[in-house]
Amino acid sequence: MKRLRLLPMIIMLIAGLITCIIAVVKKFDNTYALTALFVVLLTFYVVGLIARTVIRKVCFSLKTENESEANEESVITEDTTQQQGEKI
Repeated sequence: MKRLRLLPMIIMLIAGLITCIIAVVKKFDNTYALTALFVVLLTFYVVGLIARTVIRKVCFSLKTENESEANEESVITEDTTQQQGEKI
């Protein structure tokens, strides 16, 4: 869960690192490089937030589906054991 909480920041920092490397290699002007870096950091932070939300929904929906299936199976098993007890 802690890793999932850090996902937007990790994505943002990796994108920022790549942007900085490209800016240095291509020798961009400092003002342009910082503006581009700011836009990239904001954009990829939002992308990370969306990714985290999607991952949480998928993981928790699978968890709740598995739990509900397990509960249904236990109810069915209890019903069949009760019916078998009545027959005896």
